[in-house]
Amino acid sequence: MENLLKDLRYSLQMAARKPGFTGVVLFSLALGIAANTTIFSVIYGVLLAPPLYRDVERLAVLWESNKAKGITRSPVAPRTFRDWSEASRSFQRLELVAPGSPVTVTGSGLPERVNIQYASPGLFPLLGAQPALGRSFAEKEISSTNPVVLSYGFWLRRYARDSNVIGQRVTVNGSAYTIIGVLPKDFHLFDRDTDLWMPIDRPGAETQERSFRSWLIAVGRLRSGVTLMSAQAEMNVLAQRIAEAHPETNKDWGVSIEPIQEAQFGYWKPILYRLFGIVTFVLIVSCANVASLLLSRLASRKQELYVRASLGATRGRIVQQLLAEGLSLGALGGILGWILAYWGVDLFRAVAPAEFPLLQSIQINLPVLLFCLGTSVLSGTALSIAPAILASRVDLHEALKTLPRSTVGVGYLRFRNALVVAEIALSLVLLFGAGLMINSSLRLVRVDPGFRAERVVTMQMFLAGPHYFESGPEGVRIHEEVGDFYSRLLERTSALPGVESAGLVSWLPEMGYNTGRRERAFSVIGRHEDDRSDRPTAAFNMVSADYFKTLQVPLRKGRDFDSDDDQNAPWVAIVNEAFAERYWPGEDPIGKRLLIEGGSEERLRQIVGVVGNVRQESLEKEGQPEIFASFLQQPSFASSHGYQNRVHMTIVVRALAEPASTVEAIRKIAAEMDNTQPIYGIRTMPEVLAESTSLRRLYARLLELMAGIALFLSAIGIFSSVSHLVAQRTSEIGLRIAVGASTSDILRLVFEPGGKLIIAGLGVGLALSLTLNRFLTSYLYGIGAADPWTLAAACSVLIAVASAAIWTPARRATRVDPTVALRYE
Repeated sequence: MENLLKDLRYSLQMAARKPGFTGVVLFSLALGIAANTTIFSVIYGVLLAPPLYRDVERLAVLWESNKAKGITRSPVAPRTFRDWSEASRSFQRLELVAPGSPVTVTGSGLPERVNIQYASPGLFPLLGAQPALGRSFAEKEISSTNPVVLSYGFWLRRYARDSNVIGQRVTVNGSAYTIIGVLPKDFHLFDRDTDLWMPIDRPGAETQERSFRSWLIAVGRLRSGVTLMSAQAEMNVLAQRIAEAHPETNKDWGVSIEPIQEAQFGYWKPILYRLFGIVTFVLIVSCANVASLLLSRLASRKQELYVRASLGATRGRIVQQLLAEGLSLGALGGILGWILAYWGVDLFRAVAPAEFPLLQSIQINLPVLLFCLGTSVLSGTALSIAPAILASRVDLHEALKTLPRSTVGVGYLRFRNALVVAEIALSLVLLFGAGLMINSSLRLVRVDPGFRAERVVTMQMFLAGPHYFESGPEGVRIHEEVGDFYSRLLERTSALPGVESAGLVSWLPEMGYNTGRRERAFSVIGRHEDDRSDRPTAAFNMVSADYFKTLQVPLRKGRDFDSDDDQNAPWVAIVNEAFAERYWPGEDPIGKRLLIEGGSEERLRQIVGVVGNVRQESLEKEGQPEIFASFLQQPSFASSHGYQNRVHMTIVVRALAEPASTVEAIRKIAAEMDNTQPIYGIRTMPEVLAESTSLRRLYARLLELMAGIALFLSAIGIFSSVSHLVAQRTSEIGLRIAVGASTSDILRLVFEPGGKLIIAGLGVGLALSLTLNRFLTSYLYGIGAADPWTLAAACSVLIAVASAAIWTPARRATRVDPTVALRYE
């Protein structure tokens, strides 16, 4: 231990004597350690942090699945859940959780749009979640008291941690609810941003619905001693029995069971592991770079090592000294990397997609600090192995020699060259990957989405409360005030100075799936009306007049909607080109009639126009068949799972003025019409498009950053290697110049060994790139993982940077004074 302390003290003294060299080494190490620590903090926060549930290893999520249709996860139908609850012996109890939708909260403070989720009364006890305040739901209070439980964040934000909040009333979508509890801090289940929890009943004996698989998610606790595998086997048998008893609704439908953490975050596992693989490459490059620098310094320390050997130092003692130096550098680099990781976490939060889970839970905590420490120790050990091996070859016989040429042996050159080749190869892998993502992103940007996003601002409204809709036995009744409100809002918005046009839409392009039902079954009159059991489905969208004009979606045939297309006029529809080509190829669809699923009040709709295809879900997917209807021509009643896209609308405005001033003017108009209905979700259309490719941009930005770091470190490694080569051959270069060697001869002498390293690195990197970049295939658009032009560009950049790193020492070699070099010799 005493020797180790001495070695560490000596290592720090050595580092202080050469601050420039030490600074380069520490900065190289810190970059690699910081990158790995940052991504590990993300992995820990999402996948490894202890969950807030009790006995989490016994908690599972049960899905319906259908292998024949390729469905691995589906919410469970109400009656099927009841069958599971009654027949299963593997689970102590099954409970339900259901995603909700944004709702409007009024009462204390300004009206606010918040997110809700639903839970059966036994869910929180099943999970072991003890309320921070108050209590959770009771079995028989759902319909009598309208209870609601607050999330901790909502309680903090809206009620400022008021402990008297229990028993207060809060108005949600126009109905009064009683606050009965506050959940513990950081509690979540499937949705981190949930603000309110409301209770739902477990399906009763009268429930017979087996085909509605759109809402309920089953959560269960395994009995003691029951494994997930045995539970899956039991549920498979049960699902088979249900399918045989009810083939009309359950044929080919089975059960899939997952651990609760896997069900919530399993989607992000491969994404995070790929990110960790990327930053691991950077750490390897940084360690190889530092090891190469230490090898260069080792040659200049020959006299010191020889003196140690002559004074009796054993090989083990010399190895211990160099390992101690590596560990001290690793520790110092780790401290700097730990500091940089704080900025790394902030940077990750800034570039991560909005849907990335638990972003605010990512932090540099004790487990992350221990990981940083472990990474520092491993890095310090790894980078000192090569110098230690070479130094251990010093013996007393060698120590008695004083010839300078004994400093560098074949083993030393091989080690150093291998490290430089490794740096170049890994840099090419990252550079090629970044090039693929950039190339793919550029191709995606050039894709025509079917509309023009420039100067378009979007905002959302959800008309809540009994003034706009009411639930009843026939479904949800939509009042005429909904259409009147949006019509007046559009009229006044269109009259604002600087507003070119304005429209409404239920499903804004690139937003994916919103609240309510998106797909609708329909009949083509004269073709499908007699076969209602197997009617086709298509995307359905409700829009206003001028919506297509505002987004500049081209009208191919017929006419647009106008203000006269209301309840008193014949109902009409507009279809896109994909719909027309699928159902009337080579025909004119104008005048054809459709009957769209919508209840007993639905009427026949005549097609009056055809518009261009819009990439509704994402830029990668071609426009799918879609039907558009006027938002003023809808049935008065909607289903409980479909009413949301009647009262929820996105306002799209094409304006010449600044978006902020336009939005503020529209806010004022909406407040004058009904000050309890907030405008929210304000984004420009270019921002909407950018968010639709956010995960792709995360990979691209991370790869760009890591490739830049690796390229920088490789340049340092090549520069160091070639500079040392020039220093070792100074006398030879001076002699060559003395006998008449030209500048080009000297440059060739230096560039030749450097060029060999570059070529070797490119060869190894090419093989690695073609093997590893296939993991990026699912994030590429328009190109393959082995795109030759991107590979050529990556190689060119790497060759240019490497050549620039060689140029400085090569230029210095041409200026060697032969008389000085020969005198030194």
